Order: sequence, then structure tokens, then C-alpha cells
Amino acid sequence: MEALEVNENETRAKARKILSSYRYYLRIASKEMDYLFALRANELKDGPIYHSNRNSYEDAFINMLSKVDNRKREALEFTAEIDEAIEMLPSLSSKILTYAYCQKEKNTMNDIAAKIIVSKRDSYGQEVKVQYSVKNIERVKAIALLEFAEIYREGALLVWK
Repeated sequence: MEALEVNENETRAKARKILSSYRYYLRIASKEMDYLFALRANELKDGPIYHSNRNSYEDAFINMLSKVDNRKREALEFTAEIDEAIEMLPSLSSKILTYAYCQKEKNTMNDIAAKIIVSKRDSYGQEVKVQYSVKNIERVKAIALLEFAEIYREGALLVWK
């Protein structure tokens, strides 16, 4: 019986797609809704006036608010789910994916390489600050995407060969 192998390229592509939508959902989750736009005055209409016991403007306003609240709740759940999965990753992988996908500002690979500085001990026992190269960041990011795919929704992003 053969062991199943992960199709790494397709798995990374699925992880990138999920992570790339993070900023969009973050904007929805953090957006303050201006509820006053719905309270504008009634418009004049050419048709006959119809009176009922129901307030159609109030019903429409409540319906709109519930849709906005549901969308915002879904966005908050989505971003929290991704944040939780990223927190479970090793430190370096977590930092790289956070810088690459989970901040308001987009970061290039050069930006990410400049931000990640690691302390190591040299042969004399002194602590030395080391900066990763862009190529090493790209290599670790590829591994981090696979790790994220394994953790996110218990491996839902994994594509098998």
C-alpha cells in the first residue's frame, strides 16, 4: 500500500489563496459602519401614497443592519481562524506569513527580509544579529505555506497526489 503524498504546489496555491483574502476580510471586520446614511428623508414618488401599519423604512433599515452585522461577523470569524492557525506555526514561519499576508500594508520579500532579524551565538559565545536573505525568506515561506495548510481547518487545504 502506497503512502499518500501531498501535492506541494497545489497545496501552496490553496494556502496563498486563503491568506491573500485576509486583508479584504480584515477591512470588512474593522470597518466602522455609518448607519446614518440609511436614515435619510423619504423620497418623493409619483405613485399613490400607501399607508399601512408597518414602517417599511424601519424594516428595510433593520434588514440592512442584519446583513452588515452578519458580514462583519463572518469576516471576524475568518480572520480569527487564520490568526489562530498562524499562531500555531513555528515562530519564523508565523512571522513570515504575518508580514506577507496579515498586515494592512503589503510587504515585499525585501521588506520581510529586512524585518526578520535573528540572534545567534558566534564561536566566541557572543550574541550576533543575523538577517535572512531574500532567497532564504522565500524558501522558509514555501515551507510555512505547507505548514499553514496542514493546520488550517485540520488540513482542509491539503491536496493529495
